Amino acid sequence: WLDHGAHRHRGRCRGDSLLKKKAKVESVMMLSPIIKHKPPMPASTLLFGGTFDPIHLGHLQVAERVQAQFHFDRFLFVPCRVPVHKASTHTPAHHRLAMITRALCEYPVENAALCLEEIHRQSPSYTLNTLQRFRRKLGPHSRLSFLLGLDAFLTLHEWNHPEKFFTYADFIVLFRPGQGVHPPATSQHVQFFDAGAFEISSTSIRQHVREGLCFEQFVSSRVAAYIRQHRLYRSASSAICLR
Repeated sequence: WLDHGAHRHRGRCRGDSLLKKKAKVESVMMLSPIIKHKPPMPASTLLFGGTFDPIHLGHLQVAERVQAQFHFDRFLFVPCRVPVHKASTHTPAHHRLAMITRALCEYPVENAALCLEEIHRQSPSYTLNTLQRFRRKLGPHSRLSFLLGLDAFLTLHEWNHPEKFFTYADFIVLFRPGQGVHPPATSQHVQFFDAGAFEISSTSIRQHVREGLCFEQFVSSRVAAYIRQHRLYRSASSAICLR
């Protein structure tokens, strides 16, 4: 009788233990949909477009400053093949791609990569089309941003359907001290960023090369070597400065 009672007592203890474990399992299972289906943080992508003809230290320093502030998961250099607001590029696409690749090898920018999508297009690179294509690829939840300068931003009303831009991406607008234009207040889709004072432009670099002036101080050493090797931006009479 005692053994039988002890057996029933042990069975009751085991039953209580199982009930407690079941209750714990059920309490955890109540949380599992939250844990299992919690969406990951959306990836962030920044598009830095332009002709990059040639890419110079100003481009690279801006990229470094932007990434130091925002830390995008992908910082894409997006060279265009046929610029909309310019008559043409001065250098074929394969040369510009080669210079960007060399510049990024010499001056690595956090999470930077070269995007070839626009350079392979035969038609002009309209910003709206670019944003639409990237938004389709990234999906609705990923953060997509577009980088441009203040001068370009102030002419946005002249672009193709600018009212639709903010449907697909946010804008980071670069301004420099001394531009003489104070940026408007930051809005939901537009953030202004002090890019610092870099008195460098691709136009001035091409002019330096064409006139036989030294230009190495404006570009990475590998880009300078590439320009010399392939005799880019030279007129028939130009003689590149040798040090």
